[in-house]
Amino acid sequence: MHAALSADVMISFNNVQTQLRIVVDQMSFSLKEAKAAQSQLTRLPRTTEENELKTDLRSPIEELQKARQQLRELESEGRLGRLIKGFSARKLVATAEQVLADQKGKASGPNESARRKEQVAAHNRQVEDVARQFQELSQKMERAKAWLIAGKKLQEQLHPLEQALLRQGWVNGDSAALLDEIQQHLTRSDISAALQVAGNLLFQTMPTTVQIEKWIEETVRLRTVACSEGGVGFTALGSFTSVVSGSTELMLASCTRPVQQAVHEDLEPADRWYHLAHQLTRPEHVMHWVQWALYWAGFQTAQRFSKELSLADAHEEHSTGAFLSSFRAELERWAGPKIDSMGFPKVTSFMGTLALGGTTAEAHLGADFGIIVDVNVGGLVVRKVALVQGKVSKNGKADIGSKPSGPHKLTQLEKLNDPQRDFYAFYHCGLRQASVPWPTVDRACALVKPDTDVQAGSIIVSTRENGWDWASFFAFGLCSESSGVGRMLEEHEDALAVLGGEHRELLPSRLIVVAAGGSDYSFELQRRVQQHYSTIGTGYKRAMDKRDGPKMQGPGWGR
Repeated sequence: MHAALSADVMISFNNVQTQLRIVVDQMSFSLKEAKAAQSQLTRLPRTTEENELKTDLRSPIEELQKARQQLRELESEGRLGRLIKGFSARKLVATAEQVLADQKGKASGPNESARRKEQVAAHNRQVEDVARQFQELSQKMERAKAWLIAGKKLQEQLHPLEQALLRQGWVNGDSAALLDEIQQHLTRSDISAALQVAGNLLFQTMPTTVQIEKWIEETVRLRTVACSEGGVGFTALGSFTSVVSGSTELMLASCTRPVQQAVHEDLEPADRWYHLAHQLTRPEHVMHWVQWALYWAGFQTAQRFSKELSLADAHEEHSTGAFLSSFRAELERWAGPKIDSMGFPKVTSFMGTLALGGTTAEAHLGADFGIIVDVNVGGLVVRKVALVQGKVSKNGKADIGSKPSGPHKLTQLEKLNDPQRDFYAFYHCGLRQASVPWPTVDRACALVKPDTDVQAGSIIVSTRENGWDWASFFAFGLCSESSGVGRMLEEHEDALAVLGGEHRELLPSRLIVVAAGGSDYSFELQRRVQQHYSTIGTGYKRAMDKRDGPKMQGPGWGR
């Protein structure tokens, strides 16, 4: 993520967070206020004229009931008591009955009926008003609660984005505009619209710091072991000054500015080379983490291959097969799972190598393996191809001459005539106890001088003067949109056709495929590559039957 983009997104993100806090506080206060207001309301039942009439007559009815009760009690006493008190008690009953009758008569009059009717209506209006207020406050509380729940959901959605920004992860280029739109919706308290827009944010869900520390421990250990192996591999390549200089600059172009500044403080090319490998143990030191994973897959492959080469005589065909087999293993075992775990949205990686039987394609193309890169992950968008011819280099010298072959009777140098697409890979051997550095790669055109006879059967070239180490060539050269290394494909171009020189039936006998991103093009490329390599020739099928041959890794390769 570019610094300017990161700054803009962070400003917009902070604005959203501020506005979200403001509205959350408003909703929390609204909820508290509504609860307090609701607790002050007195809820009463509705009434009727009949109920009100009973209320008006309650006192005389109670007096009558009391008088009758007294009379019943007197009647239960002896005769003398009844004679003395009976008259008085009956008089009280009669009086109470008359009072009740008078009250009923008065209550049934037009004035009292109208008054009672109005009283009932007023009471019921008050009951309805209180019920309405209670309902409105309940709805207000429910809206506030729902808003706060949705606001918490928005906060949860934004938290991973905050981590990506704070930890220099990847965010999509439209993030600032989307965050500004979210802020506008929050200003209007429209949390539903804000959540809908937030769902369109694309960013890297950062791996945990524990996971990243485990990765760093792995890469530090790989570098430490490589450094301890002295005259083999990584350390040995330090003597190839031009190669390590070119490799360092190629890799630095994809590193963060602090890493660039730190490495450039070293004056000697070898010191920069070793220093940069130390910096690259951390994925956050690389602008595109996918390149970091691919680099360390190439690092392990190159180191292991150099060790094996130091123990045996090298042959080009055998060396290429062994090298690609090792590289495939590291792509599948190391790089692929890490890319899938880096938290980029909608990413699935497909990595592997395939092989065909026969040498017809090599005779036609002049190369013994091809590379297809189709990456669209975290702002890294690359579609490239390359053809590579492997050669053994002994003490810094290799013979790239060859006999004419193929339908047009051309040498390898004559066939490898695309300055962007065509390369030589050099497998270095040390004679007389000399060191055995990593494999290196150089452009085919860079090896041709003005006086070079490209038709000669023997052409001795220096393999120390140009090029890059394998790991940097692959990860930061081919898998970079701006490196200028490899044949970039236009939108309309077909990778297989470009590799085969418009002859798709003559693809390289071996193929490295790195696809990450899960786009429609990736799936279609995957399908067509597998179809070609499983229907033309028999080497791939036999290898699959033996369960020890080349294979594709990742979901979908078996479709």
